[in-house]
Amino acid sequence: VTAPTAMASVTITSGAFASPLIGSLSCESGYSPSQCSYQGFDTAGDLAFSGGVAASGQASSTISGYPTIHTAPFLNDGRYGNGRSWISDTANSFITIDLGLVQMFDQIKFGRDRLGGFDDRDPGQFKIELSLDGSSYTNLVSDSSLFGFNGFINGADTVKVDFTSASAQYVKITFANAGTAIDEIEVSNIPEPGSLAMLGAALAALAATRRKSRA
Repeated sequence: VTAPTAMASVTITSGAFASPLIGSLSCESGYSPSQCSYQGFDTAGDLAFSGGVAASGQASSTISGYPTIHTAPFLNDGRYGNGRSWISDTANSFITIDLGLVQMFDQIKFGRDRLGGFDDRDPGQFKIELSLDGSSYTNLVSDSSLFGFNGFINGADTVKVDFTSASAQYVKITFANAGTAIDEIEVSNIPEPGSLAMLGAALAALAATRRKSRA
């Protein structure tokens, strides 16, 4: 396993959703708010979303007794909130997500309950590893203990992990604490500032050409 890249970083986003909410607030029957609450978010650009080519999330362990609100497939179902989350059963449990095909990406985000109903079941330290084939995880892109992460997620906070762009099909995240709760994992390829500038210049040039053609 390779050492985490020096370009990696772990940051916390407070008071803002990782992605914009969409649709209405819903609640799983048989439970009361905020235990049952969940809401969709804009999954555009989320490579992990199981409504695209990615498969539903899997986990090495899952808490028993809550099959309709705490299971591994909820890790990447496009919904925030405790009512569509995963909770581990043991320490050092890991989750895996098959992106469906080999893709380039450089950012992974997750949170405990982005709707803010719960502030418990913190992950502790975590490690993110990548694989091309799903059996050999040789690319360790982040070990949170090396980047000042204290192991806690406060309420609706989002943990954002940025790293040097990597190519993989499978994402594996191992969480130190037993009972870790995660409402969603998002995987993104964030364009470099230079790429955005080039895209903007190209779009501006195209617009100018079209204006001239109409003159």
